[in-house]
Amino acid sequence: MNCLSWNCRGLGNPETVRELHDLVKMEGPALVFLCETKIEGRRVGDLTTRLGFEGCYPVNSAGLSGGLALFWSKDVDVTLNNFSDQHIDVMVKNIGGDNKVWRFTGFYAKARRSEHTERRNLLRWLKAQSDAPWLCGGDFNEITDNSEYFGAHDRPEWQMDGFRQCLDDCELQDLGYQGVPFTWDNMQHGDSNVKVRLDRFLMNPAMMSWKSASVVKHVLSPKSDHCMLTVILKRVAEGTEGHRRRFIYEEAWQKDETYDNTVLQGWRRGAGLQGLHGIEEALSTMETHLTVWRKKKFGNIRRKIKKVRKEYEEERSNSLFRGPTKKEKDLGHQLSDLLHKEEIIARQRSGADWLKAGDRNTGFFQARATTRKSRNRIRSLQAADGSVCETKEDIHAEVQQFYTGLYTAQEHTDVEAVLHHVPHQITEPMNERLLRPFKEEEVKAVVFSMGPSKAPGCDGFHAGFYQKHWELVGPDVTAAALGFLNGGQMPDTVNNTIIVLIPKVRNPQNITV
Repeated sequence: MNCLSWNCRGLGNPETVRELHDLVKMEGPALVFLCETKIEGRRVGDLTTRLGFEGCYPVNSAGLSGGLALFWSKDVDVTLNNFSDQHIDVMVKNIGGDNKVWRFTGFYAKARRSEHTERRNLLRWLKAQSDAPWLCGGDFNEITDNSEYFGAHDRPEWQMDGFRQCLDDCELQDLGYQGVPFTWDNMQHGDSNVKVRLDRFLMNPAMMSWKSASVVKHVLSPKSDHCMLTVILKRVAEGTEGHRRRFIYEEAWQKDETYDNTVLQGWRRGAGLQGLHGIEEALSTMETHLTVWRKKKFGNIRRKIKKVRKEYEEERSNSLFRGPTKKEKDLGHQLSDLLHKEEIIARQRSGADWLKAGDRNTGFFQARATTRKSRNRIRSLQAADGSVCETKEDIHAEVQQFYTGLYTAQEHTDVEAVLHHVPHQITEPMNERLLRPFKEEEVKAVVFSMGPSKAPGCDGFHAGFYQKHWELVGPDVTAAALGFLNGGQMPDTVNNTIIVLIPKVRNPQNITV
């Protein structure tokens, strides 16, 4: 499903209507929000059939200023909640498929700086009206960072901080974008040119968890100084069809009473005597044992919670006029234990290691994980030849090609000729310390200095597994590590890694910038 938002700067121009009609035919949006229509609502409504829509909610302009419109297709049912000269707020029901009900707000903030506080409070008020999955899009006339501004003078920090605080209060997360980085251009030349990212789409945690693979595109328009924005609403599953979920070790498993015995039986003692290759085989065997055990003992945590909660409520309703039964107490303990396990899994997935298990704010952890995943998702990359990679396969190929070239040794390179010009900085005593053999305690210190749930490797085991079971696996891991560090060989398969691109800038356009 697609939605479109555009500050069209007047629907009275036939060329603007023609351009809108062309984009609607191309994108097939279920919702279209327009601001600055600059014509009466009646005239906007007359465009409904021409544009191929089922219905329209127009808001009259004040002469040649303002004016809003929301069009919708036959794919959705739309119910108006409220509106003003700065917003249209509706409930949307998908027709067919999942029949999901969600909320859309088209927002238009007037450019007058004196109204900053008023429009931010309007956004906060809208947030308080409903907890439904919420998509909010439009022209907000504000930015969150000076990277969203190009011009001679930066925006003041206090002004951006007010908008950032408003978005935090409303729990709204920016979806990012594909395309040009700015959505408004004053079209002037030289030092007078100003470009700003004024338009955006936002989601609350409920919407983000449902449609976290959504993609926003900036589409340039010759008839407006604002870009058109389209958002393709997608679930993660829709963007990762056919992808096999790899094994990941979960901290929550440690809470089960049969877990320790499973690990004890699954670890092949003496594996370290065969070097790193022996550890690799031992971890593969452990993965098989834990995978079989997990399916039997854990299954789907959310489904189990739902089942146990239903049984608990039924049992409790049967004992309203007498004391709690043994079954009720047992079910209560089961439910509490399952909730604790779910919390640990959500915390590990979110990467929020600054909060310890115990707060049972699973919704917070899940929202954080979803937000982080959406922010880090790379939706397109510019290839070396200037073309744009948008499919998963093309992006993977471009990344692999870049890093293969980066880490491949150059031919005909005379290393000695280069080193001849590098001054010596290492003294003989320093060299002796660097060349001394590695020790057991150094291996353990490195393992325990890692974050327990950080960045598991190709095998899916992170540092928390080794730290938890150091008495069992430590001797083998230490023997294998020292065997390599003190002059041994590293098998090629052990040196395999997973390339994870973590954007260091917002909406990266290529690998190097």
